Amino acid sequence: IAVDRDNNLLFVSNYYYCVYRLASNGASAQVIAGSSTTSGTADGVGGAARFSILYGITCDTINNIAYISDKGNNRIRTLTVSNNDVTTLAGSSYGSQDGIGVAAQFSNPFGIVHYTSRIDGMVLFVADNGSNRIRRVVVASATVTTVAQTTYICYYLCISRDGSSLFVGTSYTVVRINTSTNAVVTLAGGTSSGSTDGIGTSARFNAALGIALNGDETALIVADFYNELVRRIELSTNNVATIAGATATTGLVDGPGLAARFYYPQGGKWYCNTTSLLCGLLMADRGSGAIRFVAVELLPTETAELSGEATASVSRSSTMPLSGSLTASQSVIATCTTSITQSLSPTKSKSDSIVTSASTTADAITNTSSKATRTASITTRTPSPSVTMYCALVPADGTSSVGSLQQFNSTALSL
Repeated sequence: IAVDRDNNLLFVSNYYYCVYRLASNGASAQVIAGSSTTSGTADGVGGAARFSILYGITCDTINNIAYISDKGNNRIRTLTVSNNDVTTLAGSSYGSQDGIGVAAQFSNPFGIVHYTSRIDGMVLFVADNGSNRIRRVVVASATVTTVAQTTYICYYLCISRDGSSLFVGTSYTVVRINTSTNAVVTLAGGTSSGSTDGIGTSARFNAALGIALNGDETALIVADFYNELVRRIELSTNNVATIAGATATTGLVDGPGLAARFYYPQGGKWYCNTTSLLCGLLMADRGSGAIRFVAVELLPTETAELSGEATASVSRSSTMPLSGSLTASQSVIATCTTSITQSLSPTKSKSDSIVTSASTTADAITNTSSKATRTASITTRTPSPSVTMYCALVPADGTSSVGSLQQFNSTALSL
C-alpha cells in the first residue's frame, strides 16, 4: 500500500494483475494499470500494461512515481502516476544475479521501499522472497546489488527517515539491517513460529507480512499474517506486544484493539489522518479484500513559546469521526499547557462493510509567554489501538465527507 502526492491510496492485487487507485475525493477503487484478467510483461499506459502477481508498491511523492515489485515476472516496474505509464526498471528472469537493468535477476520480489540518497539519488530496497536477499536498486542507473541475506524468508520492509536502518519482516523474525555495514541483527522472534509476546528472541511470529515504523520511529507495527494479529515492537527494548486481533481467530470485525478480528493482514503503510487526528497502520486484509486502519497513536502536535509578550486562550469543541476509546492529557513547556480529553462512542451500520464512528472532542488550550525567543517541541499522544475498515480512503476514517461510501467487492479485489 502506498499514498501518492495527492493523498490517493495506491494498492496492488496479487490475484488480478492490477494497480488500483482509491481517490482521496472519491469512494470507488479504479484500475489505473494492468488487466484484471490477463497477466503478462508488457510495458505501456494504463490498461495496455501487463503484470503478474503483484505484492509490493511504494511511491516517491516528490516526483509522483510509484515503484512496483512484479513478483510473477521477477521485475521491478515503475508507474508514472500522472499518466499511468508503466515501464520496466530492472529484472527479466528468475535468479539472483546482480547487474544493470534487464541483466539483473530477481527471485520473487516482494516488499519494496524507497529512499533518497545524497550520493545515488533515488534508491529502492527490495525483499527478494525466493532467495532471502535484500536487493538495492539505484533508479538513475538501474543498478541492482545484493546488500544482505536473511535467515528466513523475507517479506516486507520499511526504512528509517535517515536511511540508516532497514527493518525486515521474515517468516519467524523481525530484523534490522544497517545500510552502511549491511549487518543483520535480529530484533525479535526465534527459530519457529508462534504468537507469544515477549522481549527479543522470546517473542514469536508466524509470517511478519507487513511492517512500518511509527511516527517518531520508536516502534515497529507488524502485521502477523498467520496469527491474524497486529503486533508492536518497542525499539528501545525489543519488547513485542499484541495490540490488535486474536491469535488465529479469523474475522472481519472492527473495534478496539484486541476485540478486532483480521483475515490474513498483509502489507502496511504508516498513515496520519489530519481529520481524525489519528496515526496508525493502513494495511490490506487479504482474506476479506478490505483495507483496514489500525489506530496506534494520536497525531503529534507542535507547541511553541511565542516571541513577545502575549496571553492567548482558545477553546474549541467539535465533532469528528473516530473509532476506539481514549483519554489523553499532557503538559508541555513551563509556559504552555494543553489538556485534551476525547470520549468516543463507535456505532456500526447494518452493512458489514461500512463502519461509522462518532465522537465529540473538547479542546481547551491556554498559551502564555513572555520571552523574546521561540522554541518548539513535538508531543505524541497515544490512544488505545482500534481498528476500522474503510470502503473509501482518505480521510481514512469512514466519514462520508470523501463522497458516497461504496462497498469493496471482496470477490473482485484481493489486496
